[in-house]
Amino acid sequence: MRLHSNLESVDEQETATFAKWILDIGDGIIDDENDGYATIQVPAHQLITQYDDPISAIVKSTFPDLDQHHNNPEFFKSKAILASTNETVEQINHYVLSFIPGDHMEYLSSYSVDKSETNEDLYFQSITTEFLNSLNTSGLPTHSIKLKIGSPIMLLRNLDQNQGLCNGTRLVVTKMAKHVIAAEIISGKNIGLAVYIPRMSMSPSQSPWPFKLLRRQFPIMLSHAMTINKSQGQSLSMVGLYLPKPIRYPIVRPPAIIQFRAAFHNDKTFIEIPPFYHEQWAPNYPQEVRFKYNGATYPIRVQQHRGRYFFADELADVRADLKIYESIIINLFA
Repeated sequence: MRLHSNLESVDEQETATFAKWILDIGDGIIDDENDGYATIQVPAHQLITQYDDPISAIVKSTFPDLDQHHNNPEFFKSKAILASTNETVEQINHYVLSFIPGDHMEYLSSYSVDKSETNEDLYFQSITTEFLNSLNTSGLPTHSIKLKIGSPIMLLRNLDQNQGLCNGTRLVVTKMAKHVIAAEIISGKNIGLAVYIPRMSMSPSQSPWPFKLLRRQFPIMLSHAMTINKSQGQSLSMVGLYLPKPIRYPIVRPPAIIQFRAAFHNDKTFIEIPPFYHEQWAPNYPQEVRFKYNGATYPIRVQQHRGRYFFADELADVRADLKIYESIIINLFA
């Protein structure tokens, strides 16, 4: 009994030390005085130092005995690999998918292009299907999505707040058909709920191209791995961090809570951030904040337009789904 008690004490000390290390990084005091950037020294016992293939090593460490647990939703519920770019995330997800037994099903997207925002007709004459297939940007599913039964996925759009189908919700695939995917929720408030995900037409909120692309695809991505930004709001007990290249994240100290009164109207699709928070956050605005209402949390993107910052279209979706039209106090957490 004494040995067991000592082991628990050691675990508690290690947990407290790790928690303080994480908080110090977030508060920007992990290193000496800095100009907003600091070099983070990761403790040696948290590193994988011996490997032949780095992706294989991080997958085996994060998902031990994957071949035995690939059909267990609980196995993926609290595990994920984090990476800094969508390209790296896609590499890891494809690698893990190849280890799951069974045949995969591939879903391809279709397109339409809105030319109304530009007059460059000659430009559109040169656009090919192959070019459209290759286009990827944040928040938009890829042209090709490959899935297997038991694959963990993440929603990229709000579908139904009442069912817990929000941007960032994680699920596992239970059945695949041509026009619909059946899945079970493994995160949020409706864990275990069986749902159906349809195809839908989507376009990026801020198009990086000289035209508006409408991609019809399932609003999902594989989520064995996800970007560091996408992991915000997730509850994970086992995380592998894969950084093939050095990354630089600015150390910022935004206010913990944004609170202000805003009037929702039927014709309002976004809300501008009050000037006070421009001074507090500039130039390093968070990419996403969380809106709390009646005990539920919804992710809301922050967008910039002509030097002004707004809470983006997800806020309008939440307003419509929750039928909020009156003037209320909004709490948004960075």
